[in-house]
Amino acid sequence: MMDIYTTVMDFLTALPADQIIVFAVLVGALVMFMWGKLRYDMVAILALLIVVIAGVMPVESAFYGFSHPAVIIVVSMFVLSQALVNSGVIEIVTRRFSGLAGRPVLQLLTLTVFVSIASAFLANVGALAFSIPIAVKMAKESNVSPAMFLMPVAFASHLGAFLTLIGSPRNIIVSEFREQATGTAFSLFDFATVGAGIIVVGVLFLALLAWRLIPNRHGESEKSELFEVENYITEVKVGEESSSIGKSLKELAGIVDTRVVFVALIRDYQKISYPSSGHQLQAGDVLLIQDDAESLTELVEAAGLDLVGEHAEEGAADPDDEVIDAEVVVTRKSRLVDSTWKQMPLNLRYGVNLLAVSRSGGQLNKHLDDVHFKVGDVMLLRGREESVNYTVDAFKGLPLENRDLKLGRSTAIFKTLAIFILAIVVASFGILDIHIAFLAAAVAVVLLDMTGIKEAYESVDWSIVVLLGAIITFGQALVISGGAGQIADGILGLADYLSPALMVLAVMLVTTLMSDFVNANVAAVVMAPVGILIAETIGVSIDPLLMAVAVGANMAFLTPTAHESNALVMGSGGYKYRDFWKVGLPLEILIIAISMPLILYFWPLNPEPTEYEYDTVTEVRYELNKSERIFALEQ
Repeated sequence: MMDIYTTVMDFLTALPADQIIVFAVLVGALVMFMWGKLRYDMVAILALLIVVIAGVMPVESAFYGFSHPAVIIVVSMFVLSQALVNSGVIEIVTRRFSGLAGRPVLQLLTLTVFVSIASAFLANVGALAFSIPIAVKMAKESNVSPAMFLMPVAFASHLGAFLTLIGSPRNIIVSEFREQATGTAFSLFDFATVGAGIIVVGVLFLALLAWRLIPNRHGESEKSELFEVENYITEVKVGEESSSIGKSLKELAGIVDTRVVFVALIRDYQKISYPSSGHQLQAGDVLLIQDDAESLTELVEAAGLDLVGEHAEEGAADPDDEVIDAEVVVTRKSRLVDSTWKQMPLNLRYGVNLLAVSRSGGQLNKHLDDVHFKVGDVMLLRGREESVNYTVDAFKGLPLENRDLKLGRSTAIFKTLAIFILAIVVASFGILDIHIAFLAAAVAVVLLDMTGIKEAYESVDWSIVVLLGAIITFGQALVISGGAGQIADGILGLADYLSPALMVLAVMLVTTLMSDFVNANVAAVVMAPVGILIAETIGVSIDPLLMAVAVGANMAFLTPTAHESNALVMGSGGYKYRDFWKVGLPLEILIIAISMPLILYFWPLNPEPTEYEYDTVTEVRYELNKSERIFALEQ
């Protein structure tokens, strides 16, 4: 043990001060990303500030990442995605699925193909968000659990990232590192040489096998009952005239056939967590009860209990409107994230009652008004239909059902598609740089009123923009400090034992682990320069190494926190953490197995000489002094 400590200390004391700072910040950021208590965009900003204040990154380059083409492309794609949704083109496509009721595997195959292709050109979370209500509706039409559809569809939204440059911010990051190193970025469809095979294998796996790997099926296998939205926590009160007064909790639980969980009993401002079944109820008692929505409704009505959340006054909704119950998912862009229901402005929840909350992978034991919402939580809301729809739109929730599909005007569809396709063509043929082409397209859809200026700004996930801008700058600090060279040297220690092809595999595996457990964008920023340095050291082309980084950085299937698409379906599918492993691990193995031969075939290790030569940035090594490293970076 002492020898290990001595070796580590000797290694650290031999590092230049810049590298010690960068590695300390990197390790701290990785811990914070995995811990999840501080939002990832704030972690990235803190990392950026530390390396700038410490002098590792020059002050004049502190905001280099925020003007980076990757950020411009991502912002433009959010706006273009919103315009495509507004046009109605996605609704027209999804309506075609309605004729497949009763054939769940065929429905799932069609839906995963659509989502994977759509996410190659749209924000993958946007493509998924629109598809979740359709998936739930399809499942109910075919009399199967929504869980059969939701995880495969969520994972399908990842697959588009493997197909095009704009399918993922990670691809854009990797492409920019290639341009720095060679003078030429990857083109729009360069990734399709590998991605097309990944999509074919991935879609077949998701449609035919993935849902079978999710455990705890209920009933006969032909029913495909896996999970429902369950584990709602609701808050009820024993009224003065309730028929439950004097009854024990055991008697109360016997009213329904399901396994009711009494999370807490609150009496005289004292909370008893998980009270015993012998507790007898008194007037004024408040109970936190956990069960599925249908059983909770049955219990409340049969036992004469009052729903605590059912007290909101109605707003301006038509009193003739039907009172509806709506299941709504909290998305990353929702105003409710890290807030409570009562912290929402009254005018945004006027007339809408929060009846219950479901959170998979976590336990709720608070009053509903005190629950701080997380991404993926599912709320059960009640109110007049107009009021509920207004509230859901106001806090940017995602309804699981009853989403109206409005057909856009044919002219709007034509114009939006024409602008989008024109941007792709212009970028593909190199007429304009890709970030300029898509920025121009985003401006065009706003000027032509295909999306309003306010809606355009609201469509952008600014947390992603901040994360990218900050982490790209930190990635440059990693390069100019020589930290990337140190990481590369660590992996290069395997070169004596592994062939160049296996070195490509090693880079992919390391990137995949970082993507799954830390952050996919961080994985791309850290590993892209490492891949370049390894390629140069072992004397092979940088392209297969960069493709390996891109593939690894886009695999984030193992945990619900690895990607927002995973988090969005966790609550609504009733999944557990382990379910993502059971489906995600074999999917990652399949992707690695299919991508490695494709990378080595289409991006060979020793290609024919090309017309460009490596730029000075590829000569960055940790032996260079700081001024030389900064000069090389800026060339």
